[in-house]
Amino acid sequence: MKSLVLRIVGSSAAVAGILFLCKLMGGVEKVFLGYVYGKGHQAGTYLAAAVIVVLFYDIIRYSLIPALLPVLEQERQERGEEASWRVASTFFNVMLPIIFIGAVCVLIWPGAIARLFIRDPEQAKLGARLLRIMFAGAVFLIAGGITYALLNSYRRFAAPALGDLAFKILAMAPLVIMAVLITINRDKWLAQVQARGTTYIAWGIMAGCAGLFLIQLFALRHKLHHYRPVFDFHNPAVKQVLSAVALPLVYAFFFWGARRWADIWFATSYTETGGPDYYFSIDISYRLVELPFRFIIEPLGYVVFPFLAALALKDDRREFTETLMTTLRGLVLVLLPMGIVLFLLRTVVVQTVFGWGEFS
Repeated sequence: MKSLVLRIVGSSAAVAGILFLCKLMGGVEKVFLGYVYGKGHQAGTYLAAAVIVVLFYDIIRYSLIPALLPVLEQERQERGEEASWRVASTFFNVMLPIIFIGAVCVLIWPGAIARLFIRDPEQAKLGARLLRIMFAGAVFLIAGGITYALLNSYRRFAAPALGDLAFKILAMAPLVIMAVLITINRDKWLAQVQARGTTYIAWGIMAGCAGLFLIQLFALRHKLHHYRPVFDFHNPAVKQVLSAVALPLVYAFFFWGARRWADIWFATSYTETGGPDYYFSIDISYRLVELPFRFIIEPLGYVVFPFLAALALKDDRREFTETLMTTLRGLVLVLLPMGIVLFLLRTVVVQTVFGWGEFS
């Protein structure tokens, strides 16, 4: 029991360290966006388009994977490696053409799709151009969701986190270059960057999506020979995942997705010429609220869930309960004082993170 807890803590700390770098870079990205675009709507439109694309990865990661992972564990233990990969291959083969069709629709009707989310006509026009570039990356994100589940089933936690880090680095690279150019010669580069810079950032997002998937694929390189081009819907394990994931997928698409849609729709309804971009402010607010979840809950969830799934399959109720309760006690001991401190220092935290440059 003690060795298991130590493995969980060590793995969680490593994943949390990588995710901390991701969030740190995300904060720097917002500062760079403010530096390059000021109060204009380009930054908010870019963030809105990026959220639409990344939403697919989040839906897969938070709804499909919790149902898929225990089944992969069970199939590997009871029927072997080939059976486990047969289940994963089925879901990979199903989801890839679906998202590919979605990407083709975005390529053909980008304006109509952008107007579903973005109310302001000028922002919708820019959003359509960005979506046309970015949405190709959604194919890689969906594939990355499946490889993420496979890696976790092998207790491989660093590669998915490194994929997230690669996504951030590649997505930020064009923005950093543009910020440097403006710093070197503002008169020469500012107008050019503000006119065409979001297009370059969109290409960075697509490259980041591809980088995320390729890193995870490389980590699985010795197992890829198990992949099969099958659609095994008669497999009881596949049916088990579908029955377990149906309700969470509906929730994710219609409630989580609807919340994002409402944020973008209402924020882009109040665009003022020369005024602040409201979605930019909303996005920053969410990032601050999510910090405890991203730094503590998410990395711990990455690591704990596969171990709990394995213990449940072994029917080891005592060790399962002890591991779960130890984890929950540790979370309470960390999150309760953190919540009190963040509440008391809420103004100081916001001012420290964003209270300078173009932010007020």
